[in-house]
Amino acid sequence: LAESFLIKSTVISHARRLLLADKFRLSLLETHCFTKVFTTLKRIKELEFFDEFTELSLEMRSRLLTRMMELVE
Repeated sequence: LAESFLIKSTVISHARRLLLADKFRLSLLETHCFTKVFTTLKRIKELEFFDEFTELSLEMRSRLLTRMMELVE
């Protein structure tokens, strides 16, 4: 229920949603972020301007890097 709310929310930033997915292991929210939100290199690069970026785990940063590499191919 909460995960569904976060997926549909227009009030919570994409960076915050990704952080919540990371911290609370919300796999549906993470999948949504990667398949519907972070679909371009530009969108992923914009994350670095959000405070939440520094709070992301190394594992999530690694997944973001992998996503960037997929987009380059």
